[in-house]
Amino acid sequence: MDRKQCCAKLSVQPSRGLVDEKFIVLVQKVPPGLQLTVHALYKCEDGHNWEAFGHYTANATGTVNVAEDPSLGGTYSGVEQMGLLWSLRPVPCSKPGLRMRKMNVQTPMEVTISVYEGHQTEGFMDKVPLASVLVERWYMAPGVCRIPITEGGLTATLFLPQTAYRVLQQHPQVLGSRIAMLGLSFGTSVTLKMAAYSQVIKFRMDRKRCCVKLSVQPSRGLVDEKFIVLVQKVPPGLQLTVHALHQCEDGHHWEALAHYTANAAGTVNVAEDPSEGGTYSGVEQMGLLWSLRPVPGSQPGLRLRRRNVQTPMEVTISVYHGHQTGGFVGHIPLASVLVERWYMAPGVRRTSFKERGLSATLFLPPGPGPFPGILDLWGGGGNIVEYRAALLASRGFASLALDYLTLKTLQKTGKMESIEYFEAAYKVLQQHPEISSSRIAVLGLSLGTSVTLKLVAYSKIVKPRCAVCISGSHVQPVDGSVADIFAYCDKNASNIRFSEENQMISRDLLLPVPTDPALKVDVRQLQCPLLLVVGEDDQNWPAYESAMDIKQMMEQAGNNHLLTILSYPNTGHLIEPPYTPHTRASLFTSFPTREKSMVLWGGETVSHSRAQEDSWRKVLAFFRENLHGGRSPVAPLSSHL
Repeated sequence: MDRKQCCAKLSVQPSRGLVDEKFIVLVQKVPPGLQLTVHALYKCEDGHNWEAFGHYTANATGTVNVAEDPSLGGTYSGVEQMGLLWSLRPVPCSKPGLRMRKMNVQTPMEVTISVYEGHQTEGFMDKVPLASVLVERWYMAPGVCRIPITEGGLTATLFLPQTAYRVLQQHPQVLGSRIAMLGLSFGTSVTLKMAAYSQVIKFRMDRKRCCVKLSVQPSRGLVDEKFIVLVQKVPPGLQLTVHALHQCEDGHHWEALAHYTANAAGTVNVAEDPSEGGTYSGVEQMGLLWSLRPVPGSQPGLRLRRRNVQTPMEVTISVYHGHQTGGFVGHIPLASVLVERWYMAPGVRRTSFKERGLSATLFLPPGPGPFPGILDLWGGGGNIVEYRAALLASRGFASLALDYLTLKTLQKTGKMESIEYFEAAYKVLQQHPEISSSRIAVLGLSLGTSVTLKLVAYSKIVKPRCAVCISGSHVQPVDGSVADIFAYCDKNASNIRFSEENQMISRDLLLPVPTDPALKVDVRQLQCPLLLVVGEDDQNWPAYESAMDIKQMMEQAGNNHLLTILSYPNTGHLIEPPYTPHTRASLFTSFPTREKSMVLWGGETVSHSRAQEDSWRKVLAFFRENLHGGRSPVAPLSSHL
């Protein structure tokens, strides 16, 4: 079915138009006879979500044309070209009595049209669509002038088509760049209002503003790729604010900003020029991403993570006049560019895997293979976390993201999976026709590190070419399961501390590192290269102390030539792919209690961000060396920034 998903094509024409204009929704390249749901989702300005949907069956050519084909059910039935708009209704569980009205007519009504497999009726937010298109519906056509009037006892808004100005601008005997306006009496008010608010009328006094050029190259790329933000054609010495804004999937807004001064050429290059203030300072090419933070007034404890890797992270980069610090929603930027940041490169294939009792997602790189494989294990939050596996596949490694804490069997029986579950996942990679069975690695973060080390040291089936462990420990009951690791931590619950901000510090649950060999993985048995990535300010796991003990054990056993340690000062627990915003503390749902706590992860933003960029580059190099190189590298024992 994933093949169908990859091939489905959805188009809406026109995707940008006035609200009283019709559009055509067309679904193509799906199997004939396939049942589909075409869904519309709109989030209005008061934050409420509205939806509409129709049920269709693809014709013999694998096509659905909403303008011609009948809906078999949903919020409308029959042939209804615009049913996806006029049948919009508040999503289930919305408060009663809602009415949809557009307040800010200077921005469009943005509707996401999506197509799903099957005749769905609810739960669209939790499903991954086959394809989606963003549609803009406008009340103001390009060139319409909006003029607020608050004089003569009036409070009103005047909208003008601006035909007269365009006649002058487009006349062959008029120089369009040199037009002025003359107003008398009430005409003076109109003149001033149009000069202030018009998006079409650009007087010579406003040339500085209309000439500003903002570019971001590349504007579409992978999340671990750098871009160049360039502001041009501004007056030399002009103070500017470069601003980044992202709305994440849960609806929260994140922003970053930096203050610059244009050079003698009227240019700001974010990759070369120093920020004079904002959410970061100095020359920071990617500061507009790694310094993203929730906008003022957001709820505490947010963490930015991507759930749907089949769509990009969209970031709006804008430039504003002056050194601004807030209120960007109320300011008009000099220029803006929409940037797409992807975890999945073009051609990467995503397949949900539910066989053999597993809950996983497999990502395969473009091309025929065979590819090296990576078993990707996340930590104690549960669920399938896909974005790192998708990015690894984009870099040429087939990756299996595995859920081992929130399975249906676990939820029903309360019993956690044993080592055989992870061995079964490893076999999926081994036996896949597009994966090289002799070139497989295991990657673990946090609790995933505990599982990784145990597999590599003791399993008779899991024999990887190498392993990478991020922000974890080898301390655990050796003869136990994942459940026994939680039980061991619970036994030491009195070691939990809290910061002055009442944020939970749990690193002492595994300290001091025990001397009892039954309570830590015997890394002396390791026979493959091991890379440890450690944040020295990790407040969640004793990653640094554990790494030092692992180093000592392997030195005593004589297999320390297999060990590489990347240890980063002022770096916390959540070491993510490059340019991911640093989260020092956030709300976390603990497993298996499912209780939410404000957890302190640690780290200082600049140092942590440097560590993420450096460690990702070295992790990829480690995988390439061991999965492509075909030789046993002798790695340096430690590396610091």
